[in-house]
Order: sequence, then structure tokens, then C-alpha cells
Amino acid sequence: MRKSYLKGTRILLLFTLVVWLFTISAAVITIKPFFGNFGDKTQNTEKYTTGLDGNSYIKLLAIEETNITDDKVLSEGEKFYLVQYEDGYIMMKSTPEKIREILGKYGLDDLTDGKLVFADSYDIYVDIDGVREMSSGGKRRTSKPNVPNELREKFKKAYKESDLPIVKSPLNNSAWKNEFNEKIYIRTLTTADTVYSFIGLGFFIMITLVMTTNVIKRIRSNINSYDTLFYKYPETRYDMDSIVRDANFINKELRIIVYKDLLIIYKTTFIVEEISDIEEMLFRKNSAKGKNEHTLIYNTHFDNKNREIKMKRVSTEDFIAAAKTLRKDYKIKIITIFMEILYNVKQWLKFQ
Repeated sequence: MRKSYLKGTRILLLFTLVVWLFTISAAVITIKPFFGNFGDKTQNTEKYTTGLDGNSYIKLLAIEETNITDDKVLSEGEKFYLVQYEDGYIMMKSTPEKIREILGKYGLDDLTDGKLVFADSYDIYVDIDGVREMSSGGKRRTSKPNVPNELREKFKKAYKESDLPIVKSPLNNSAWKNEFNEKIYIRTLTTADTVYSFIGLGFFIMITLVMTTNVIKRIRSNINSYDTLFYKYPETRYDMDSIVRDANFINKELRIIVYKDLLIIYKTTFIVEEISDIEEMLFRKNSAKGKNEHTLIYNTHFDNKNREIKMKRVSTEDFIAAAKTLRKDYKIKIITIFMEILYNVKQWLKFQ
């Protein structure tokens, strides 16, 4: 037997480290925008890639308000705006209040006659979220368009009727593409988006802290158990194999050992209890849907806290044999419960 303070924690520790990395990445993505970009002209640091979703930014070259209506896509007060950006034209969902807020950052009051042309001279950057062409959902995982055919026709009509001038890209004139994709659109970010982002981040932080706490508890439990063993029997500190060699009782399948006056359980974590301190032990077998689940639950005289140990991949014969031995030879109060009878009764009642 080898001493290991990490016994029963390795997989959980690995998952916790992965969750920590994910949470740190999520925190960076959530907080990074508040450091600004282009001299605080935009919060997001990723430029919008046409057709993709996720928070990003565009540089506004021109904008025109449309009269498109759609009760399914537009909420109250929202409008579609035809905008020109560095990769062409695209529809943007927003509100007049949000547009005024964006323009106000650059000393502009509002759109003139519902439009603003040659906006590239103002270096206007807009934080947006892209909407993909297709989304998957439903039980069959079928893809469906985010922009219905009827709305696409409205997009195309608004684009054809627009008199926005063609403004060349200030970054790369030769690569300028005067294109319009009616199958996608973008939307301006709102305060609610920021709130949801922080709520999501808080959720992941909570999960990470809970997992970290569980890892620490398991490691502390292992350390306390080893300290109890080494304090009572110092010779085991440098010869852990003596526990197995000189055991009064051992069940290798359940990984239960009686060593002198100590009960040692090392199925999951490393647990050491003085036999005289054990109030009672419950050996529970739950047979449901053709699967046997064996669980050992015990408490001590010092508290009423139940300590539960899942006995995975053990036979019912060994489980019962261990319970009988601990009751008969070591006078531990043993309770055995087998749940298959209750399950069969429930199944019988279900079909009556």
C-alpha cells in the first residue's frame, strides 16, 4: 500500500484544473472589452468576421434606417438599419436610442433624414453580435435559417432601394467588396448583454469554487486519516505495507481493512476511524433497472454526519460478507438495506 494524499481526488483535480482554465478564459473574454480598443472607441477587440456570431466590432462607413417590420425578429422599439462597413453591406438590428448613444460618442446628435453617409471620417466603431445564417435545434438537430425567407426578401428590397453611396474601405481600397448578404444580420450590444455575460461568468466561478472546495476537503480528509494512523502506529509511516501484512481483516474488493483497533477504508479516499468511535454502519444495495449500486454509510459518536462511500464494481457476496464480519467479529452496529424489493413493488404498481 502506498501513501497518497491525492487518493480519490486525481480525476476531480484534473477536471477542476480544466474548469479553472475555462473560467479564467471566460473571465478574460468578459472583462477584456472594458479595457477598450482603438482608444476606447469600442469595447470589443475582435473585428467582425462576416457570417460568424460572437461579440465583435465593425467600423461604420454609412448607415440608413429602414422601414422593415417583423414581429418575430424585432422587439418593440427595434428597427433594422442598413449599414456599410469594411466588408460590404449588412443589416443591423438596433434601436433609435442606441444609435443616438453610439453617434453621441463622436459628437453627432442623430441621423440626418434617417441616414449618415461618409461616416468613415468620424472613425465610428460599433460593438455588435453577429447572427449566423443557420442555427441547429430541436430533437433531430436539424438546421434552420435565422433569417426567414420573407425577411430575406425585405432585406434585399431595402438594399436595392437604398441610395447610400459606395464608400471605399479606408484600410484596403483594393480589397473593398461591395457585397450584401441578406441571409445574416448583426445587432448592437446592450446593457443586458453585459449583465448576462457577468451572470454567466459568476455561474462558472461558483462551479469552479465548489469543485476546488471539494478537492481541498478530500485532500484534508486524506491528510487527517494518515495523521491518525501514524500517530497511533508510528511504524506504519515508513512501512505502509505492514497494514495489509498484519491486518486482522481485509476485503480487497471493497478495500476495507481492520488493522488492530482501526477501520481503514480506501475504496475512494483514504479513511481511518477507530472502531470504538463508529456509531453505526449502513450497507445499502440498490438494484434498479438491472444495475446493482452498493453504498456504505457510517457515522461516529462525535457527530451525526453521515459519511457516504460509493462501492463501485463490487459483488453483492463480498458486500454482504464484509457486513457480517464487521458485525460479528468487531461488534460494529451494522444495518443492511436491499432496495430491489422496493423497486419491484414500484414496477408492479406502475402497471396496475
